[in-house]
Amino acid sequence: MTIGWEHPEDTRRGWEGINSADMEWFRDEPIEKFAREGVQNSLDARNDMSKPVNVKFDLMDVKVESIPDIKELRGNINRALEAFKDNQPTDSTAALRVIKLYENAIQLLSKNTIPVFQIIDSNTTGMSWDDDSKNSHFFTYMKATSHSGKGSDSGGSFGIGKMAPFVVSAIRTIFASSVYKQGNNFFQVTQGKAVFSSLFDANKVQRSGTGFWGEKGEFNPVKSSELIDSNWIYQSTNNNLTNDDLGTKISTIGFNANENKIWKYEIASSIIKNFFAAIHSNNLEVEVGDLLINSKSLNTYFKMENFAHKIKTNKNIDVEDWQKEFEITREYVSSLEDSSTVEVINSKLEILGECELRIKMDDDLPKRVCYIRNGMKITEALGVSGVKSFSGLMDFVAVFQCLNQKGNEILRSMENPSHNAFDPNRPEDVLEKSKAHNAVKELALWIRTNLNDYARSQGEEVKDIDELLEFFSWEEEEQGEDGIDEINPFGKPVKIKVKRATTKKLPKIPNPRPGPSPPNPSPNNPNPIPTPPNPKPGPGPVTNIRIPVAVNNFRFSRQENEKSLKLFFTPEFSGEAEFEIFKSEADSRDGTPLGLVDAKDKNTMIYIEGERTELDIELVDSIDGSLEIALFQTKGGKKS
Repeated sequence: MTIGWEHPEDTRRGWEGINSADMEWFRDEPIEKFAREGVQNSLDARNDMSKPVNVKFDLMDVKVESIPDIKELRGNINRALEAFKDNQPTDSTAALRVIKLYENAIQLLSKNTIPVFQIIDSNTTGMSWDDDSKNSHFFTYMKATSHSGKGSDSGGSFGIGKMAPFVVSAIRTIFASSVYKQGNNFFQVTQGKAVFSSLFDANKVQRSGTGFWGEKGEFNPVKSSELIDSNWIYQSTNNNLTNDDLGTKISTIGFNANENKIWKYEIASSIIKNFFAAIHSNNLEVEVGDLLINSKSLNTYFKMENFAHKIKTNKNIDVEDWQKEFEITREYVSSLEDSSTVEVINSKLEILGECELRIKMDDDLPKRVCYIRNGMKITEALGVSGVKSFSGLMDFVAVFQCLNQKGNEILRSMENPSHNAFDPNRPEDVLEKSKAHNAVKELALWIRTNLNDYARSQGEEVKDIDELLEFFSWEEEEQGEDGIDEINPFGKPVKIKVKRATTKKLPKIPNPRPGPSPPNPSPNNPNPIPTPPNPKPGPGPVTNIRIPVAVNNFRFSRQENEKSLKLFFTPEFSGEAEFEIFKSEADSRDGTPLGLVDAKDKNTMIYIEGERTELDIELVDSIDGSLEIALFQTKGGKKS
């Protein structure tokens, strides 16, 4: 058995670039995302549930000559550079960046020492290895491409997170070492991996850009820790492994630390913002250099002097934005405490199962909801009507967590590869996609209902009077980033605020029954609602009855495309309803709704009483003249 660096022969005779598509997810915030992926992987492999997972981040300088088989590594980098120059155009900006990367790597490896960044975890199961299986965790991490062996409820299961260390490596090289338990025995495996572009060996045989350090020929990891000069690559150097040795160490060679040496403050603040829930619940503790972040010390890090004076020296960080987000994180953490200002709502939702919503109300809070999954912050924007803006509510922050494994699997299926957004269109299966859409609708309605119950403004609340909105522009101040851009048809926009006033609510419209159509609407509702056809009397199958519900202050504007319209209206009810648009009675008496492009996206939505709604629609045919809209709630009927 020979140990060293080897790149597999490329029998396809194709060409591999140095930057894979999977790396692109980490380029905008490489250090923060690298740290997030590392912590996420460790949390997914928690061993003893009675103790927190420990993750340690450390930066050190090692002797270049202590890198295992350094001469072979240098030679492979030089061959990759030569092959690139000989086989690819070199006059483009992208090509010059690749050449510079290789030249910088060669220069770094000519020095006496090189920076190595390590992520080391404990109280984890480690990553197992099986010579005869492609299913083991270590194989998946080191040798599988765009694949993950994690379960559907794990923090990350796209298989691209393992590329994060290469983005912060100046020589695109890492070592992974893991101690795991199989039966009653403990084992350790260690392997190196380098990601270059295609290269040719000394015999002009084309080789793959991705190469491995370990057992040559089979490309298997080393199962011992005999390299004394290189012992920094091993998870453990103990001859007799025990439970205390379990865990994984990832070493990134040639770490791209910034010149200001504030990497630990960037990583610490990123971890606090993303994993505050796991840290607060004592499921995670993190060491970043000499900083210890755990459930006991978490609140001490919200003193701005701990980070701000360091981060201000980094020109790549907007300190004001960073400080604002960090302060909001502090409020999220405080909402996890038991307090008279915090309302805790636990409910069993039909799709997601057991869920918890914690609402903290206080002055000057930003009116945000933070969505947590398995201790990790995913997003603050669900992207669904009802939880986009929060006018009429007191200042608050809220933290949502699903407490059900199946529910978390549904949420996980909607996450993008960066794990910072939910998109119900991501599931490929039609039924799963439908379930995801229904889960998001159900969640949004549940959250908004509870916010209305617990955070509704009282007393001297500032309120928009619906009757006056016909003459003044919509109040944008409480609409947040998603403010509605309406055009005031009567002239220059004027903003007003008045003390709470009682507005006249429209009476509920009864279920339609056989007989004459209902009378014209009252003057208080200037937008008449077309009456749906009356159900025919007589025996028949069970049908659903559509009940028209009131909306106020309907306006619309035409876009550049004459068929595209932007609609504005205020529903006088809360719940799910079907949407239809008609030519007004002055122009058309047939009551037939107009056809919409992608009607299914607008057909059924969740509406919140009194919340100004904006819809973008496209008509099948262009229409001149005035328009009307109608909303219908569907309820199960009787035999007609």
